[in-house]
Amino acid sequence: SNVLEKNLSRIRPTRILNLGECGTNIYKHYLVDLKYRQLLNPDLVVIAFYGNDLLVWDDKKDFPRELMTLDNLVKDFLISSPKTIDEYRQRVLGTFDESTDNWRMLVYLLDKLPKENTLYFFVIFEDNDIYRQKILNVQELLDQHGFAAVNPLNLIQFKYKEKSLEVSNLELHPNGLANKFFAERLYQEIISNPKYKFIQN
Repeated sequence: SNVLEKNLSRIRPTRILNLGECGTNIYKHYLVDLKYRQLLNPDLVVIAFYGNDLLVWDDKKDFPRELMTLDNLVKDFLISSPKTIDEYRQRVLGTFDESTDNWRMLVYLLDKLPKENTLYFFVIFEDNDIYRQKILNVQELLDQHGFAAVNPLNLIQFKYKEKSLEVSNLELHPNGLANKFFAERLYQEIISNPKYKFIQN
């Protein structure tokens, strides 16, 4: 967010507030937007979707009370801690199964998530085709329902030169280079799309 703020400020003074938290999900993103949009009155809200954003850490707090669960939640570390990254990834992939409450939560939110002055950014950088396709499926679902959504995949594939985009073999979050790609993709979208009114004629 600080890289994006710096780049946008070269065109006009820009302030970005990062309200992201570790371990949240798409329902929590919705609640944060509900709480702060009117208070902060932002020109644009960017909601990031990461591959594990359908995981539910605490079903009493992380799941809409209005949506009755079928006790078919793919939880995170509450049941048992995965011993390998592949085991964790399988748990994440399980959330994309349409029979789970995780997926039902996403469908439930489709007519509630904000569209006006909102851009959904799908964080895709992993070199895993199955995982990547699952995230793209969610983006396609949002596209079909009229949400503005982008991802950095084309930019990463264009500029990627056999460099790792993960912190390390043990820490699989995006590293500085990956975050630079994210900022660049968001920058391109914000300044080139007239709907965000960033560059005035």
